[in-house]
Amino acid sequence: MQHLSGHPNVVTLRAVYEDAESLHLVMELCTGGRLTDEMSRTGRYSEHQAANLIKELITVIKYCHQLGVVHRDIKPENILRTSSGQLKLADFGLSTRFAKGICLSFGSAH
Repeated sequence: MQHLSGHPNVVTLRAVYEDAESLHLVMELCTGGRLTDEMSRTGRYSEHQAANLIKELITVIKYCHQLGVVHRDIKPENILRTSSGQLKLADFGLSTRFAKGICLSFGSAH
C-alpha cells in the first residue's frame, strides 16, 4: 500500500507499527463509507453517475498496473468514499506485484 499511497484514489497509508502480537496499519479515514453501502442506500445509479465512478476506478487501476501492482479483489466493499465523495481503493491484502514479468507476491495470498 505504501508503494501506491501517492495516488489520490488510493487510501493513504499513514503509518505502520508492530507490537508483540500484531502488525498495525494506520490508514486515511474515509468517512463517506463503503461503495457497497452507498449502493444499498441510493439504489440504481444514473448512466452518468455510473460512468463517472467507472472512470475513477479505471484511472486508479491503471495507476496500480503502471507500478506493477494487481489488486485482485476489486469489489464495492473495497471501494471507499471520503467525506467529499472522492473514490478510494482500499484493501490490498490479496494484491500481487509484478516486476519485469516476475510475480512478487506481497499480499496474504501467494
